[in-house]
Amino acid sequence: MQQVAQPMLCELKDQLFLQLDANQYSEFYKYYFRIRFVALEKFMSQNGLTDYSDEVGK
Repeated sequence: MQQVAQPMLCELKDQLFLQLDANQYSEFYKYYFRIRFVALEKFMSQNGLTDYSDEVGK
């Protein structure tokens, strides 16, 4: 049985922003999702779920 690797949070974030650009979403939506990802990454790091990214704390 072959195992399929689950995408990392940073990979999912990159894919989301590529899709936002491709579909020409406004800067407001991009900013909103950027804030949501930073909040999620901060929550995860505070609870020991993963190492935090460079954006946490900005």
